Amino acid sequence: MNGKAPVSIITDGDLSMKFSIEKEFPNAHHRLCAWHLIRNAVSNIGKPQFTSMFKKCMLGDYEIDIFCQKWFEMVEGFGVENKNWVLDMYKKRHSWATTHIRGKFFASFRTTSRCQGLNSIIAKYVNSRYNLKKILADLASVNGRPSMQTYFQQLERSAANVYTLSIFYMFQPILVRATLMKVINEANWLLCDLLCQFGLNAK
Repeated sequence: MNGKAPVSIITDGDLSMKFSIEKEFPNAHHRLCAWHLIRNAVSNIGKPQFTSMFKKCMLGDYEIDIFCQKWFEMVEGFGVENKNWVLDMYKKRHSWATTHIRGKFFASFRTTSRCQGLNSIIAKYVNSRYNLKKILADLASVNGRPSMQTYFQQLERSAANVYTLSIFYMFQPILVRATLMKVINEANWLLCDLLCQFGLNAK
């Protein structure tokens, strides 16, 4: 990431990932995914009303003392104060409760699924094999300036000026392939042997 560490990270609570984040990005704010926490509340406690109140505790913008009051009222009210998951969640409250996350930048993200959703959108347009130059060239192309891909840029630019973008993009691969061929034998002006990029002879 060009030597820049992330400011904020959202994970599903995987312990190995947590330790790696603490080691590699000690100054990053680590938040636990709200969706995973709610799912864990359902599987560990199994009471819809508890899940609803847990969600309010998690997302409510309370002062610390109010949060603590609501938390203890909730766990005592449902008789789950000794449940391991409940005790663990209270220890980790600085990683999931809005009360304790207030002031830390997460760009309104609360779940990894939203990040994954954004990634899936970006993945439609950005291939993992792209480098920065390719991405910038594609961006310029989308805005009306197609990137040149051959050494015959004057010819290529001339075609880009004459054709519409969609037609130019149909023509460009043909031009690229043509520029990768070379004459290896010229018997007469009507017939010659060509060697293309892949070493296949053609007449």
